[in-house]
Amino acid sequence: MNATSPVLGLALALGLSAGCTEIQPPNVTPTSVTITKVTAESAEIEASVEATNPNKVELTANTVASKVTIGGKPGVANAMVTSSLVLPALQKAPAKIPLRIVWVDKAALGALAEAKTTAPYEVEGTVDFVAAGGGKSVRTVFVVKGTMSAEDLGRAAGAATAPPPAATASAAPSGAPKASSSGASSAKPR
Repeated sequence: MNATSPVLGLALALGLSAGCTEIQPPNVTPTSVTITKVTAESAEIEASVEATNPNKVELTANTVASKVTIGGKPGVANAMVTSSLVLPALQKAPAKIPLRIVWVDKAALGALAEAKTTAPYEVEGTVDFVAAGGGKSVRTVFVVKGTMSAEDLGRAAGAATAPPPAATASAAPSGAPKASSSGASSAKPR
């Protein structure tokens, strides 16, 4: 062994440990939710959030898994994010997250629409964020809650005479009191 081997070994160890920094989950706090479009196939929802990335690297939302409950009926729809969410390193910033809700249980939607009343909804899931350049990922849990109008439920169920959408829901961070008719949201790192 030559004299430079211990020095090289120490340099490699320091370099590797510096590159192995633990990625922390971002803090994503919903501030409001707006239903922008409802059809017999799907709904478009925009969640406004305040997002904080505590890491020294940019994070990009990679994978979203979710379940949708409407009017207490689980599995009525699936939700997906329709565009990328990129969180700059060491910054807090507002962001808008567009969600597409695809109806999978038309019978449940039909039953909800027949009641001709509003129904609470909840989109619950996880977002996997990937660190720029490192391929490391971290998962954040989210919950978005709101209320669908009777008109939107009719449109989702395929009723031809439903008027245009007008539903808007507000969001509150976890631990905040829930608004009775407009809904609440929360997001927590897992």
